[in-house]
Amino acid sequence: MLSEYAEDYDLFMRCVAGSEEAKAELFQQYSPLIIKRVKARIREADADDVIGDIYVKILTCIEKNQYRGDSTLNTYLHQVIAFTIADYYRRVYRREKYEWLLNDGPASLADTDNDNLTELLLSSIDVESQKRTIRLMLNGFTYAEVAEAESTSYEAVRSRYRRAVKCIQDTLGLSHISEVL
Repeated sequence: MLSEYAEDYDLFMRCVAGSEEAKAELFQQYSPLIIKRVKARIREADADDVIGDIYVKILTCIEKNQYRGDSTLNTYLHQVIAFTIADYYRRVYRREKYEWLLNDGPASLADTDNDNLTELLLSSIDVESQKRTIRLMLNGFTYAEVAEAESTSYEAVRSRYRRAVKCIQDTLGLSHISEVL
């Protein structure tokens, strides 16, 4: 800890020690900064949620004693704010990226001459989750991306994919081949 940041470090350490007055002082001093930075970068409808996330992260930082005193508390909190805003945009991007795909978005093969073949093969699959998985895989998504889009595990996606491939192999009379796709 540098002596020029001793006042900030002392305030943080009082928070770590459990002083409610210190926490109130910290939030009273930095809340306007947090609100201003978030409202300048996040749409109004989501700003309060992001501000709440920041407060939770600050309390977690206090609980874990993560501020080392090697910068001002303002600089440290700016990092917490920036990372929380980045997390928000990652969530929004993922939600928007996958939303249209999960609602039977266009399959790249459906736009080609293989339209009938694709539909025939997909019709051989009975389970809707397996069909969605195959559609996403046909669009070039990885197991991990499909798992994220469907809010399921990597292994579940892999299992669905293998079962769907097995159905397609049976339809084509290729069940004797261990791996086609």
